[in-house]
Amino acid sequence: MPSDGPAAATQVLSRTTGARRISLVERYGVALAAGAFALAAQFALRSFISPSFYPIFLVAVAFSAWYGGFWPGLLTLAVTMVGALVIPAAPFSRLQLAQRSNLVLLSVFVLSGVVVSWLLASLLSARRRAERAAARTARVQALNLSLAPALTPREVAAIIVRHAMAALHAETGSIALLASDGKALEVAHAEGESPRDPEQHARESAAQGPLRDAVRTTNPIFLESAAERRARYPDLTEPDWPSGSLAVLPFVPDGNPIGALELSFAHDRRLGGEDRRYMLVIAGQGAQALERARLYEAERSARHHAEEAREQVAFLAEASEILGSSLNYRETLSAVVRLIVPRLADFCAIDVVETDGKMRRIAIAHVDPAKVEAVWEMSRRYALDPDDPVPRAMRSGEPQLIPVIPDSLLKSFARDPEHLARLRAFGLHSLLIVPLSARGRTLGALTFVMAESGREYGRADLLLAADLARRAALAVDNARLFGDAERALQAKHETLALLDTVFAGAPVGLAFVDRDLRFVRINDALAAMHGMAPAAHLGRTLEEALGTYASKVEPYFRQVLSTGQPVLDQELRLGLPAQPTGERILVVSYYPVHGPEDEVHWVGVVVL
Repeated sequence: MPSDGPAAATQVLSRTTGARRISLVERYGVALAAGAFALAAQFALRSFISPSFYPIFLVAVAFSAWYGGFWPGLLTLAVTMVGALVIPAAPFSRLQLAQRSNLVLLSVFVLSGVVVSWLLASLLSARRRAERAAARTARVQALNLSLAPALTPREVAAIIVRHAMAALHAETGSIALLASDGKALEVAHAEGESPRDPEQHARESAAQGPLRDAVRTTNPIFLESAAERRARYPDLTEPDWPSGSLAVLPFVPDGNPIGALELSFAHDRRLGGEDRRYMLVIAGQGAQALERARLYEAERSARHHAEEAREQVAFLAEASEILGSSLNYRETLSAVVRLIVPRLADFCAIDVVETDGKMRRIAIAHVDPAKVEAVWEMSRRYALDPDDPVPRAMRSGEPQLIPVIPDSLLKSFARDPEHLARLRAFGLHSLLIVPLSARGRTLGALTFVMAESGREYGRADLLLAADLARRAALAVDNARLFGDAERALQAKHETLALLDTVFAGAPVGLAFVDRDLRFVRINDALAAMHGMAPAAHLGRTLEEALGTYASKVEPYFRQVLSTGQPVLDQELRLGLPAQPTGERILVVSYYPVHGPEDEVHWVGVVVL
């Protein structure tokens, strides 16, 4: 991923997140229609297809599961099965279930339908999970890389607005921040595609609109339609301004509001749970980045703090570079702990909650290797108690700052007199514990201890440590999200292998032809009808594979490619090479297979 600035990082985010979702009514309506169509087709072809074999029903179940998922596929299966049994004119009505062989045939049909529906639904589900996980990981990494070098609130605001607009396809975006008096809202950045000046609209929104309301209430605002927007903010609804959905997210670091982000959309769109969670992640990361930038700006304004602020930013940039250098968070966190000593602590340790729920210490640092080994030995010998400072901070999710460690704390922490004596020998003076939190979960804790240097931790140290802890938590969370994405992709590959097996062994003829009318996939059943091996078809045109019969089917392929509409149940009379002595009547259906740009990429054919 590029790391040469906000513009390069934002290029990663060109993904469509506002696509229309298929409603439940559509899913189950298509399932019912597919079942009815299968029954009608089976009835129409009853004189050509044996009543003991029903591939049309399985094709209908597969289509329903592909369109709507597992349960719509089962609904189509139920409709075809029940309809075939209770409709007097249907072929299944001749099936006597009292006969064991017929009952077995019906059971095989039902089981085949369930398997086909499950396989297709599993494939689609695995693909969606993999895409969501990969997109989420890429966006989080891109935003982190973009925010890392930004030092001022205006720079951070511009990065956040551009990132959010690109990721969510908003028409306009703006950020307003509280002024130094803590009352007035000032526009930090505004941009977008609108005839009207986005900054002027942002000023009005900050004065009497959604930006002001979000900061005052510290609650996000989601308006999913133009009607909701006009009802709530009639004075800000104008003809030359995007009049679709609206999302406003407050920035609330450490419980104190500092501003808000407003995103306007040109059309109504459903702001579902995934979109809202992602917006809240943007708001959370943006809040921390803005707070860091505000802190840096305040520190820089005071001459006697300028050098310290530069050192902190440089340290955070160096730590961010280490954390972003690898997805092996154990290695990167260990390197950051070594970076902390002796800049911010005499002793530093990091504990992480593993995926099994157990807390494990993964790194300890001190300039003296002998002391590091002594702390490791004590960690192995004396297990942490739930009431110890580190588990307590992780449980509460709140940092713990103890400027001067009292001897009473050492006594309460020690397990026995020997343990207390060894703790006192370290000369522990000041303690700071910061939880690692991401997406509402505590992933671990960073422990800073001052000993021989004698320095006491204060508020500025807490802010810096909290910023570092947030970056470390994001590194852990990103690594685990990446692992989840890899596992989802593996599941997808396994499901595809199963589907390939089903495709190759299906008892009906199946194939896919590209826009040049060349075979790209064909199963054994259809290849056998042509009297050629499946591999011999691949890359060949219809004319090369079928000879004189190509002219009878080629018009249907071209019709699907030009119209994007299926051509169903076309009767074809062929003297096939596999049956040279007679003529066989086939029923052929042609279906469009759409590509990523919604164009017809292939044509699928089903031969019965």
